[in-house]
Amino acid sequence: MPTTLREMALTLDLVARTTRVVEDAGPSPGAVYMTDEDYDAAIGNVLAHASPSDVWLFGYGSLLWKPVCEFSESRIATVPGWHRAFCYRVARFRGTRDKPGLMLALDRGGSCKGMIFKLPPDQVSASLHALFRREMMVKPAANVPRWMTAETQGANSWRRKRAGVHRDTRSWRSTSAVRA
Repeated sequence: MPTTLREMALTLDLVARTTRVVEDAGPSPGAVYMTDEDYDAAIGNVLAHASPSDVWLFGYGSLLWKPVCEFSESRIATVPGWHRAFCYRVARFRGTRDKPGLMLALDRGGSCKGMIFKLPPDQVSASLHALFRREMMVKPAANVPRWMTAETQGANSWRRKRAGVHRDTRSWRSTSAVRA
């Protein structure tokens, strides 16, 4: 029997039904937040393996619509060996301690399409400080920065920086346990 497709209409009433006001319970017990020294060390480790005049970031989510820094160039790119997955468990802002939310992060396997952004050489350190402070708040960090190869049109390959979720932290969640 053929099915009839209905046009979906997103209304303010439907959006209002999704709202649930939850008071922020504050930091999770035992959470250890990164310090200025931790950020300096993390950025130093990243830059130890790069030329400060040629640092690119790979963006696949919020960096696309809410960049944290200026960039001098951007290109559409694909990162092989990594895919977007709801594998980053978050007990604050996107969930609660009783009902943690899941956030998209890069996990091993497949590929991910996004964009690469070249950081202006005179802004690399400041840009990475802003990015790391937004993406990495607690120790140990679950969203670990790492160098990846991004492929652009014309078969160019670029080593670019992006955080893939670290499976050895309590924030990682197997995507096989997630049901739509």
